[in-house]
Amino acid sequence: MKRFGWLLSALCLAGCTEDELVVGNRAAARADLAGAQSAFRDAATRHPGNARAHELLGNTLWALSDLEGARAAWLTAVQLEPRATVDAQLGLARIDSARGDPGAALDRLDKLLDRTPTLDLARVERALVLLKRGADGDAARALVDLELALKARPDDPEALFAREAAQLSLGKPDEALATCERLQKAHPESTLTAWAQARLAAVQSRRADVILHLRQARQAADAGWNPGRVRDDPAFRFMWDDPDFSREF
Repeated sequence: MKRFGWLLSALCLAGCTEDELVVGNRAAARADLAGAQSAFRDAATRHPGNARAHELLGNTLWALSDLEGARAAWLTAVQLEPRATVDAQLGLARIDSARGDPGAALDRLDKLLDRTPTLDLARVERALVLLKRGADGDAARALVDLELALKARPDDPEALFAREAAQLSLGKPDEALATCERLQKAHPESTLTAWAQARLAAVQSRRADVILHLRQARQAADAGWNPGRVRDDPAFRFMWDDPDFSREF
C-alpha cells in the first residue's frame, strides 16, 4: 500500500554524477527495489552531503518495509536540506503516524503546508493521519484537505480512498458510495478500489463481501500489502470477532 511512485522521481543534483542516481532510478522503474536500494546507498556513501541521494535511499527502504532504515536516511536528508527534501518530510510524517505519534506527524505536515500551501500530497497525508487518529473533528478537517487536493488531482486514488473513509466516518454513506464508484471508474484494478468496496460492505454488515473484497485488495497489492492497515481501519472493527477475518487479516 506504499507509494512506489516516489521511486520513479529520482533527480540528480550537484554532487552526484548522473549515472549514480539514474542506475537506482532505472532499477526502481523495473520494480527492482533491491537494486534501487544498492544504487542509492552507493550514491549516498560516495556523496554523503547530497540530500537527494539520502532521500531516495529512504524512499526505497520504506518501500522495502525497513522503517528504521528509511527514517535514518530521511533524517539525514532533512538535516542537509531542511526545506528542499519534501519526500523525506512526507516520509518522516508517515513513520511518526506508523509509530503511533499522530501529533508529531501533524506538526511536520502543518509546517510543510505552511511553506507550500499547494502541496496536495501533504494534504492527503495529513488527512490520512487525522482519520487514523479519529479525534472529534478530525474527519471533518480531513475532508476539507481532501476536497482541496481533489480539485487539483481529481482522480488521485489515495485522495479518493481517504475521502470515502472520511464520508463514512461523518455518516454520509451515499456520498461515500459515489466516491467509491468514482474510484472504481478511474482505477478499476487498484487495491484501493477493492478496499473501498470492502468498507461499503462493512457499513452494510455484509461480512462475506468484506472478506471477498479484502482478498481482492490483497491480491492487487501483491508485495505492497500491509495487513496492519486493515486493523487500523475503523470500518472493520465489527469484524474482529469473525474467525475467518481474524485468520486472514
